[in-house]
Amino acid sequence: MDVKNDALLLELSAKYQKDVGQVVFRYLIQKGYAVAYKTTTAKRMESNQDIFDGFELSTEDMTKIDTLNRLDGGWGLPSPYDLP
Repeated sequence: MDVKNDALLLELSAKYQKDVGQVVFRYLIQKGYAVAYKTTTAKRMESNQDIFDGFELSTEDMTKIDTLNRLDGGWGLPSPYDLP
């Protein structure tokens, strides 16, 4: 799955005015996962922290992202190391 170009995640990105990476991180946080990210740029560090500015995905949107799950038990999302 190319998460950066997934139609659902792009739709939610526009809806919440966040980038796809932020939508994915917020989804994982709301699911109760600890999220660690790696970046060397200040701009990306700030972007990653912007998921804690009061931004939350609705229950309906969380359910939509849940549909990306795969039969093999994967989440349908790449490793956090593969995110932009």
